[in-house]
Amino acid sequence: MTVPSPPENPPGTAASSGLLRKLAEQSSFSGNVAANYAGRVWEAAMSVAFVPLYIHHLGSEAYGIIGILAVIQSFMLVLDFGMTPTLTREAARYQAGEHDAVHLKDLIRSVEWVIAVVAVLIIGGLALAAPTIAQRWVRADALSATTIAHALTIGGALIALRFVESVFRGTLYGLQRQLLCNVIAAVFATLRGVGAIVVIAWLDGGLGGFFLWQVLISLCIVIALRSGVALALPQTSRSGHFSREALASIGRFALGMVAISVLSLAATQADKIVLSRLISLKTFGYYVFAANVALLLELVAAPIMTALYPRVVEFVARRDETGLDDFFHHWAQVITVLTAPAATWLFYFAPAIILAWSGNPVLAANSGTLLAIIAIGTFLHGQCVLPYYFQLATGWTSLSIWTNAVALAIMVPSLLLFVPRYGANAGVWTWVAVASVYFFGALNVMFGRMLPGARWRFYLIDTGLPSAVAFGTMGLLARTGLIEPSQPWWLRAALLGVALLVTLAVTAGVVFVSRSRLRARGLEA
Repeated sequence: MTVPSPPENPPGTAASSGLLRKLAEQSSFSGNVAANYAGRVWEAAMSVAFVPLYIHHLGSEAYGIIGILAVIQSFMLVLDFGMTPTLTREAARYQAGEHDAVHLKDLIRSVEWVIAVVAVLIIGGLALAAPTIAQRWVRADALSATTIAHALTIGGALIALRFVESVFRGTLYGLQRQLLCNVIAAVFATLRGVGAIVVIAWLDGGLGGFFLWQVLISLCIVIALRSGVALALPQTSRSGHFSREALASIGRFALGMVAISVLSLAATQADKIVLSRLISLKTFGYYVFAANVALLLELVAAPIMTALYPRVVEFVARRDETGLDDFFHHWAQVITVLTAPAATWLFYFAPAIILAWSGNPVLAANSGTLLAIIAIGTFLHGQCVLPYYFQLATGWTSLSIWTNAVALAIMVPSLLLFVPRYGANAGVWTWVAVASVYFFGALNVMFGRMLPGARWRFYLIDTGLPSAVAFGTMGLLARTGLIEPSQPWWLRAALLGVALLVTLAVTAGVVFVSRSRLRARGLEA
């Protein structure tokens, strides 16, 4: 086993470099899953725990600006030309023995040049567009156009750095150095959240100070991730060089990923773009809050997904079709067991959850119903991620391109037609419709070409059974009047936790028994 090469002059002490080196050497699958859960749970906790305080100190309009920047960031990430998912795949193929380290180093160095140019374009482009967005797009009452434009300009630097982060993070994921990735994420997520509160509450930094702090934290993350990539690769005869040949070798797959990214982001973010224009900034802030909370559903399964994708690439590289089929069904069912109880929890108890968490009855009243419906769409969308990874592992990108194009064709006219009449409610129901296109449409097409015979097992056993049990169990608990507004907040919070745990236990128990019976009959491997 070769000795890892030293980092390319990373900042910090020898002790910190030694820690990064030890973390970069950890790559077991179970360790990756455990590290992903610990890191993602902590990162999610830090990202959502402070949201009520952000809204309290900055106001719902300012949080709406944060939401707008998040949408812009999503679209700017398309400008990596598919490099992030491509590097994840290529790093995983290197792990499977299809590439040597020199080729991967050349590819990483070549991508660094590309992303550096794109980052500069992002900063300059948003600085030029900020005054127009502030004056002509958003509908603010409390915030001045100057304040909004200033915040968006600083936000351009933040988006550029988050864009660079994603590329290095994707490389470490493919190398299965996910412990390292999650340690970095957890440490800086804590600094990001706690420091932001200090800046806006104690130092009165306002919206501009909030974004400046985010920029500083993202800069530190980029430095740490780049050092981690250098430590994760072995020593070679030379360092990585810019190579047109290396970029050309990933060209077809990367272009497919660009098309997927553009259309997917357009389809999943169209609701926010249209709503930011057609409803008040205050109402949009409530909508963004609900959408962000619903993303916790995807975060429940994201730690597993991150560890699974490199393994799927390895199965494909080794042409192990039997192993791939068993792997798919097992983890599709695990993911549903984990996410279905959380989705039903949000669906039945959304206002109570927001109130118990934030203590803000206005926020709960305005975001609760939106969150309940968004949770259904986000749950359906989340069940499509594992099948999507299977498509990418084989290099099949055209299905996702066409699916996202159809979803976008449905979503935009629906929003323009119904938002003026029904407001934010039109956005949440449109999202459910689009997620249904992914789940019932795209996956049906996929099963016609990949994993033959898996269609009905996936819909009925892998996802259908756990979902039905979870919705039924949580529905019964909701009908008992378990949560009452007159209860003390701590009792409501405890009872909400009990409802979630009971539903999770019942769902997992029923699935375990059903799998045992199917295995006994020889119907499951």
